[in-house]
Amino acid sequence: MSISISKEQLYQSRRVMLIGFLIGITAWEIPRILKYFLAEPILNKYVGLTITLVSLIGWCVWVFYLIKVIRFGKIMKQHPELNKALNDELFQFVRLKSFAVGFWVLLALQVILLLLSSFLDLPARAFPEISIFVAVIACLLAFLRIEKE
Repeated sequence: MSISISKEQLYQSRRVMLIGFLIGITAWEIPRILKYFLAEPILNKYVGLTITLVSLIGWCVWVFYLIKVIRFGKIMKQHPELNKALNDELFQFVRLKSFAVGFWVLLALQVILLLLSSFLDLPARAFPEISIFVAVIACLLAFLRIEKE
């Protein structure tokens, strides 16, 4: 069985999924991270509820695009010619480059967080959550930017 889909459509589909991931994880994590920086008295019932609601919506968007990625991966496994067209050497290069950007951003973030810890009283659980969030966002943004060039 042959699927009539162009390489450009595959790139566009992947790009839409990555942008959806980016929107979902940003909406999911930023409200959670903001809780570390906001004082407890500021977080009244309505602000806390709004933050939780935005975070929940972001999680739902993230899960939606996660399911799309899993389905997309199954299609790629069923059609090796599409998989080969999408995962060419350029893709491998862009992926490697975006991981390198994420790594260096993560290292710089550690210095920033270390300096911030001198001035702010952040709980220990904030550091890994912020680090993972920033590293993932840096990789996604780098991939989208490099692939577009």
